[in-house]
Amino acid sequence: MAHVISIESGETKSSPELLTYILCKGQYREFDILELETLSRKRIYSFLSFTWGMIADIDIESEV
Repeated sequence: MAHVISIESGETKSSPELLTYILCKGQYREFDILELETLSRKRIYSFLSFTWGMIADIDIESEV
């Protein structure tokens, strides 16, 4: 994620210091984030990793 933010902001490298600088400058890019609310009303935010976890879970369950 850090690398994508750096590239989308026009920078060629990524580091914690550079990302802090990008945030302080107010540069931002929109990207898809998933918001999931569980039955217990807990909210979970994710990007990319939810899909991979769901595919892995389906794969494990299909082996039964």
